[in-house]
Amino acid sequence: DLSASPTRLETGTRIIKVLADIVGGSSYTYDIQIRRAADINVVDAELGQPILMTGTFAAGTGNTIAAGTLSIAKSADSPNTDIAVSATNVLMARFEVRAAGEDVKVEAVTVDVDQTAAGGMDNGKVFLNGTQIGSTKDVAAGGTEFTFGSSFIARHGQTEIIEIYGDAKETDATNFAAATTVDVGISVAAADTEGLSSGNTVTAISEVEGNSRTMTASSLSASKASGYGDQTMIAGTNNAKLGSFTLSAGSTEGININSIVVNLTSNESATITDLRLVDNSTGAQLGSTKPSPSTANTFSVNVTLPVSGSKTYDVVGNIKSGSNAGPWVAILDSTTGGNGAVTAQSTTIGSDVSLQTITVGSGTLTDAVGVSPDDANGVAGSSDVHVNFTVQELKVKVPANSATSVSAVTLKYKDAAGTIQSASAALALSTGAGQTHSTATFTGLTFYVPQNTEQNLDVYVSIPTIASGATAGRAITVLLDANEGFRAVDSSGTASTTLAAGDLNSADTSGKGTVYVRKSIPTLSSTPITSTLSNGTDQVLGRFNVTADAAGNIGWRPQR
Repeated sequence: DLSASPTRLETGTRIIKVLADIVGGSSYTYDIQIRRAADINVVDAELGQPILMTGTFAAGTGNTIAAGTLSIAKSADSPNTDIAVSATNVLMARFEVRAAGEDVKVEAVTVDVDQTAAGGMDNGKVFLNGTQIGSTKDVAAGGTEFTFGSSFIARHGQTEIIEIYGDAKETDATNFAAATTVDVGISVAAADTEGLSSGNTVTAISEVEGNSRTMTASSLSASKASGYGDQTMIAGTNNAKLGSFTLSAGSTEGININSIVVNLTSNESATITDLRLVDNSTGAQLGSTKPSPSTANTFSVNVTLPVSGSKTYDVVGNIKSGSNAGPWVAILDSTTGGNGAVTAQSTTIGSDVSLQTITVGSGTLTDAVGVSPDDANGVAGSSDVHVNFTVQELKVKVPANSATSVSAVTLKYKDAAGTIQSASAALALSTGAGQTHSTATFTGLTFYVPQNTEQNLDVYVSIPTIASGATAGRAITVLLDANEGFRAVDSSGTASTTLAAGDLNSADTSGKGTVYVRKSIPTLSSTPITSTLSNGTDQVLGRFNVTADAAGNIGWRPQR
C-alpha cells in the first residue's frame, strides 16, 4: 500500500521489482503475481483521474526454496590440553552446529570415543548451549546414541554449541592409563533429523572428531633453588639459611602438598637446632619448628600449587656454636608430596634432592674492585633484568655456570585479547656430565601470535645478591630450546612441538642479549664549566661526577 507516500512513474517503461526475505518454507515453491487489473490503483498525475490497467496478468516464474541443511564442525576452542588420570566430569570436546534454510530438530546424536585401550568412556554427557540434554550414559568403544526428544532444535542462522563431557575412565570405571590418548567425536543419522518447516530429513553427518587428548598422571617435581648457591657459614649463626628448594606442579592439575620431609645425617642433625621451613617469597613459616632435629624431619603443611605453578621454600635453623667445621647438606626426601587438587591422586617428588652445600667454618672478609663493564650490567640483587629478543612462540635455558646467578626467569607476552601476561619459573640446576644449561620450564602459557603478524616474547631474569650465590662477572644469556618442552597449537587444534628456526639464543646478535652480573656499577655524569679561558692562567677544562649504585661502593683508579 503506497497511498501514504505514492510513487510517481514518469513517461516511459518502468520495471517494478518485488523484494522480500525468505524466512521459512524450506523445499516449497513460490511465485509473485498480479492477478487482475483491480490489484493496481494508478492515477493520472495531471488530471487526477484513475487509469485502467490493461495487459496480460500472469504469474511470475516459480522459485523453490532450498532444502534445509545441517552442519557440524569442531569448535576452534575445543580443548586440546592433557587430562589428569582419574579426572571426572571432563570437557572432552566442543562442536558448533549450524542449520540453514529452516530450523532443524535433532532427535539423537551418536557419541564415539577412540582411545588406546578401546574401553569406551564412563559417564558421557551431552550439553547444548551450556545445559545438559538427554541422560548420562557410558560411551561404548563403538559409539553410543544419545536421544533428546524435542529438546535439541538447531535454529536457522544460529550457531549452537554442543559439548561432550565424561570421566577419564573406561566404561567399567577403570582409570584411563597414563599416556592413553583419547578423542571424542559425534555423528548424526538422517533419520534422527526433521526440518520444522518442510518436515523433511536432512543429509546425515558423518563423525566429526574433537582434538586428541593425552592422559597424564598428577606430577610434582623438586629441584635445588637456582637463586641460592653453596654457602660458607660461621658456627653459632642463628636463623641460617641452610638450603633452598623449588616445588613445581605439572600441567594437568594443581597439587595440594601435605608433607615435606628433610633428611639429615646424624652428625648434621647434631649441629643445628630449631629447624624449620620458610616461604621464600613471604617469609611465612610452614609447619612446626623442630627444636632438636632428627635424621628424618617431616613437616606437615597445607600448601596448594596451581597448575604449572611453582614455589620456593627455604630450610632455616640455628648452627650450634661448637659445631665442627665441614660440609653440611640437607636432602629433600623422595616421599615429599601431596594429592592432586582435582583428582585427589597421591603424588610425590619421586627421588631425593640434595640441597646446597653449607660449609661450616671460620668467617673471612675479602674485597676487590669490580670487573670492568662490557655489554650491559646487572646489579646483583636486581629483579627482572631484561634480555630482549623477538620470537614467534617452553623451556628457557641459562648456561650452567651462570645458573646460581639467576633466581628466577620471567616471561612477558600478550594473550589473544592483547592483554600482557606474565609467567615466572625457577631454574632447575643441571646435573651430570655434559649438561651445559640449567632449565626453567613453562607450561600452560597463553602466548598468542595472530596470523601474518609477529609478537614479542620478553625474557627477564632476577639476579640474587652476591651473598645469596650470584657471582660477579658471570655472563647471563637465555636460550629457547627448539625441540624440548615446546608446544604450539594453531586455530584448528593442530600441535607443533618444534621451533622452525632451531634454538633461539639471546646472544646470537653481537653486542646484544647478554647481562653481566656486577656487585655494583658506577654512573658518570658531566658538570658544565662556565669560566672563561685566559692566557697564562690555570683553568678547569672539564668536570664529571662518578656515582656508585646503592648496591655497594665502587673502587676508583685515577686516570692519566
